[in-house]
Amino acid sequence: MSKISRLSQCIRYLIFFLAVLQLLAFVLVATLGENTDFGQQALVDFGLFYSVFNIEFNHSWQEMGQHLKQENFNTTLILGTAELLPYMLIYFFLLRLFSYYQNGEIFTSNTIHCLKMLGKTLLLWLVINLIYPVIVTLFIRLTGLSDSLPIILNFGSTELNYLLIGSIIYVIAWVMQEGLLIKEQQELVI
Repeated sequence: MSKISRLSQCIRYLIFFLAVLQLLAFVLVATLGENTDFGQQALVDFGLFYSVFNIEFNHSWQEMGQHLKQENFNTTLILGTAELLPYMLIYFFLLRLFSYYQNGEIFTSNTIHCLKMLGKTLLLWLVINLIYPVIVTLFIRLTGLSDSLPIILNFGSTELNYLLIGSIIYVIAWVMQEGLLIKEQQELVI
């Protein structure tokens, strides 16, 4: 059990580091970034070395990002924020899940709940990927900021991946929950 606890703690540190790094990259690109063909990037020069931070929209939002760029909108603030939120939810539920693992809770209702929420987040991300560009376009058109921004509805491999992975994670959590119920019923019988 101590191996699981130590490994879970290391994974929690890694997840936290990745979440902070992604949030930092988002803030840097949103504030200092310049438009590129696929999103925005920020170059931070430290004298002896420099670092490039990117936020790319090279999946189903690529075309939307290009149209927003042509209209001189900040693609990172408009599209990046909507993409950042599901990532932060995933990081949150992963941190909680590995916290439970670190404390010795493996097959419990808490861990099952975290897995279900991970699956639901991915399924929600699918819905966001489908409707968010339409909502953004309608908002921009209705406010009069642009009349030429096209309404784009994409369904591609990214959305299929969210659907597949989210469904699999949710079903695994459901199977674990059923197994936990069976175990509890068997303990009552004995």
